[in-house]
Amino acid sequence: MNKASSCIFTLLLTLLPLMLAGQTRLSIAEGPEPHLRAMDEAFQRGELTADQHLLQKFLLATTPERVMEPFREGADKVRFRCLTPLLMEYEARKEELQPETQNEIEALAENVCSRPDTDFTHTSESGRFRFYYSLEGPHAVPSHEYVEEAAFAADSSWNQQIGRLGFADPVTAPQLTPYEIYFKDFLPYGVTCSLGLTSYIILNNSYEEGFPPNEHPQGNQIGALFVSVAHELKHASQYETNPSAFGDSWFDWIEMDAVMMEEEVFDDVNDYYHYIKSDGLSGSTPSGSSIFGNPEAPTPGAYEHATWMLYFAETIGMEFWVNVWERIGRSQSLPFLEAIRRELTSISEDFGEHHIRNITWHQASGPGYATDSFGFEERDSYPNPAFSQDGTIQLVPDTLAVRPTLQPLAARFYRVQPSNDPSGQVRIRIDQTQPETGIGLTAYFRDGSSDFEYRPGDGTQTELLTEWRWRELRELGIAIVNYSSESPSTYQLRIEQVSPEELTLSQNYPNPFYPTTRIRFGVERPGQVRLEIYDLMGRRVQTLENSHVEAGFHEVRFDGRGLASGVYFYQIVSGGESRARKMLLVR
Repeated sequence: MNKASSCIFTLLLTLLPLMLAGQTRLSIAEGPEPHLRAMDEAFQRGELTADQHLLQKFLLATTPERVMEPFREGADKVRFRCLTPLLMEYEARKEELQPETQNEIEALAENVCSRPDTDFTHTSESGRFRFYYSLEGPHAVPSHEYVEEAAFAADSSWNQQIGRLGFADPVTAPQLTPYEIYFKDFLPYGVTCSLGLTSYIILNNSYEEGFPPNEHPQGNQIGALFVSVAHELKHASQYETNPSAFGDSWFDWIEMDAVMMEEEVFDDVNDYYHYIKSDGLSGSTPSGSSIFGNPEAPTPGAYEHATWMLYFAETIGMEFWVNVWERIGRSQSLPFLEAIRRELTSISEDFGEHHIRNITWHQASGPGYATDSFGFEERDSYPNPAFSQDGTIQLVPDTLAVRPTLQPLAARFYRVQPSNDPSGQVRIRIDQTQPETGIGLTAYFRDGSSDFEYRPGDGTQTELLTEWRWRELRELGIAIVNYSSESPSTYQLRIEQVSPEELTLSQNYPNPFYPTTRIRFGVERPGQVRLEIYDLMGRRVQTLENSHVEAGFHEVRFDGRGLASGVYFYQIVSGGESRARKMLLVR
């Protein structure tokens, strides 16, 4: 096998001849995601063969002037940060390709992983990493101290990713052979290359001209160096796990994972802000390829969708991703998204609910929309969301005439700023063609507080009735989310004002449930309300409400931990009237 055919690398790449010649670096321009999506769609429509599909991706990254005419517009401005997933995809699918296609792709990669001649070596304090570098010549680093900083970054990255979290270790025998890292004068941030049973990393030799600013306290150069080491080490760990099992979205999932690790290891650099913003580190305008700026572009989405993964790291913990990778490592055919679904199921969590919350977190971000009560840890520094072109909805009630179609794992953002002083409480309904379509709401109240509600899909009509009163709201954010990974969904949005006309008791949600469920009730006028839970024998299990409540709809939560599985009844009594329903607890 040609050594280049097993080369796994990450890089920010422009024209290969310029890269090999070490000419002046160009500034980071547009990400590749729109072009890659166009190629994927053309392949799905049968307009590209499998050979053309993969080759066009490589040409876009290396010699964009050679891409086919439908993808040529703007191709010269595209800059890849990383091609590791693309090379992994090639390694897994090359046997399906024609020999001439194999030869052409391998020719594009042949010089990328070449290791430069060096004059010095430096071993990191842990002994796990050995650096090869020169102080003179075309690949010279700025100083010995630059290499020492890289060694610190490598040890820190290993301690966090492998030592503390437990991801697969690419440094298999440091006592015998420390992991090799080289420095090279080329356009990319770095390259991770495989060599037999191990791999090695090549880093940029300076991170000076053409690299975007970041927020590291030691400056842009060291910040870029640090996150590149964390990024490349995660790719090495991915390769050590099982790089052949990611399914159809290789590029996206692997890059989302590596960019997330930049933030996990060196959270004071924030280089990834350039992927989610279009106006710089301190700006607030979202990138058109991010979830903030274009929620209708389905997840996964490479660098720009790294925040989708960060959501799970912040809500469940990084151990969630460790377990997902362990599942991938045990399988030769498990797609990445299926590994996520299975891990959520194993901890009694629902993918649909999490995807709705995840997307709604993106809507509740930025200086204009970050909330005080929920969302990303860095939500104030993230960009504002981009709302639907339908504009701001000002009249309530309203039924939107447009019936949009959401692709799988896509969403749409709306905002409501009522100008007609509506009464009653907020109810949002959608009529949908696909049951896995849900609603996420963010309420911004006049007193400065905020709240959050969500509801997964329910057949062909989904309703989310809240306790919020329109007169108390300054603004309402609505996210309509398709959490199916297979089917599109067309829907109609209805924004309503409602008030109870009698004593009502709704079916609990979710049902069946464990450990918790929500029970909603409505009272026509203020008064005393008692809401109680009973078992099948008629014995009272718990009193959820026994107080004076205002007129309107209210919601309480019931925690079934400590109770046996089975059918339970809940009953409300108010003003001489009563209502009752049953629910099912399944442990």
